[in-house]
Amino acid sequence: MQMQFRQKLPFEKAILISAPWPLYNRPSIQIGTLKSYLKKELPDLKVDAHHFYLKVAETIGYRRYRAISERTWLAETVYGALLYPKRLENIKKIFYKQAAGMRIY
Repeated sequence: MQMQFRQKLPFEKAILISAPWPLYNRPSIQIGTLKSYLKKELPDLKVDAHHFYLKVAETIGYRRYRAISERTWLAETVYGALLYPKRLENIKKIFYKQAAGMRIY
């Protein structure tokens, strides 16, 4: 099945973002594949890829980032705190329960 695109794009640029928490030592194959596909199908479209998870790993430390990225519920609490600030106390409980014994903080 081939996708059909309009001749004239409603925009000139697309930005692809890979947010935390993929493993920091591997590039995002999904972002690379999508960028390649878009450039092939829409040669006039400027496509930028940003791998924000690499900066997060550098900022908090690679050992800590890896520990968090390997535990789904632990990683999800970070987003949960951002999305639901009124539930911060409950989210903290989940974070600390998931992080128990890990020495990440």
